[in-house]
Amino acid sequence: MLHKVNRLNQILFYLLGLFLVGLGITLCTKASLGVSPVVSLAYNVSVIFNIPIGITSFANFSLCIFIQFLLLGKEFDHFRILQVVASFLTSFVMQLFDNTLLTPRLLSMRFVWLLAGIVIVGCGAALTVAMRFIPNPADALAHTIGQVTGKGFGTGKNLLDLVFISLSLVLSFGFGKGWLGVNIGTLIASLVTGRVIAVFFPIFEKLYETRVEKS
Repeated sequence: MLHKVNRLNQILFYLLGLFLVGLGITLCTKASLGVSPVVSLAYNVSVIFNIPIGITSFANFSLCIFIQFLLLGKEFDHFRILQVVASFLTSFVMQLFDNTLLTPRLLSMRFVWLLAGIVIVGCGAALTVAMRFIPNPADALAHTIGQVTGKGFGTGKNLLDLVFISLSLVLSFGFGKGWLGVNIGTLIASLVTGRVIAVFFPIFEKLYETRVEKS
């Protein structure tokens, strides 16, 4: 019975992590200081082609799963396919808050939302991956990049953010939209989110290991 309770807690922590990721990304977006790097490509596709952000985010996360397959090859665990579920849940939360949250009028509050969003995304990402269940595809890809390069999850997150930003800029400039979605907030999120993950991931990982020992 104790094992079942621990498994239930693991799932609940995981779902909390997905919720935090979706909320944090939306807070960064609604701050209107530049969207979060992980959603920058999906955001630009959404704006340029007038597609709901939930749909473009789901497509973006699906791409992350495919890239994991390319990087891992034979080591790709078919269990990772279940990240499609995480993609749907995260995209749903993003669409939900996108429809309900409004951009603050005061610039100072917009920066508060941005910083809060960055911390929330970092905590959520670290929590979902540390629970070793079904990570958010973008976070799983960052973790995979960290493993492949031998630099760790936090650095993998920084590298992936830079790739997302680069692709989003290629798309926006290609369609004459300039620096669409990319601003000072994007740069701050790109530099800080990985560091937030690097701080919280070992803490949440120890929480998981402790729970496994108790089970």
